[in-house]
Amino acid sequence: MPSQLQQLFIYKVTGSISCIGSGYIIQDVLRHPDKRSKSVYHRIMVGLSIMDILFSFFLFVLGSWPMPKGSRLWAVGNMATCDAVAFLGVFGFIGSPLYNCSLATYYSLQLKYNWQDHRIKRIEKWFHIVPCSVALLICTVALSTGSLGPWNGYCG
Repeated sequence: MPSQLQQLFIYKVTGSISCIGSGYIIQDVLRHPDKRSKSVYHRIMVGLSIMDILFSFFLFVLGSWPMPKGSRLWAVGNMATCDAVAFLGVFGFIGSPLYNCSLATYYSLQLKYNWQDHRIKRIEKWFHIVPCSVALLICTVALSTGSLGPWNGYCG
């Protein structure tokens, strides 16, 4: 069993690596006009990467810092900062697998059902609306019921 310090270090390192990888995907898509404007796949990847950054940064990179002071090693926050960080982190935690479902649906429509890009573009908005709406709903319910807060070394 890793010590508290080792656990926090592992969270911060792996969360940082995840943020860097997702940031690279976002900047790669945004720098190329063809990827940005013509490719449904790349826009879904940007959404997935944004959710991953929210999840990785707010839950793992920040780790125990926003937790109430004295509750954990390196904790300097309060319950309000912990709730705010947990809201954003859980938003990414829920949204990330849902964006993965959007990506799987995109591939299914394209590869199995032979949909062309112009046909997929008509329903693309749902690839973004569903993950964001479901994640927002779950986070809002969790915040309003007091389900968010310090947990196992981070706010969640």
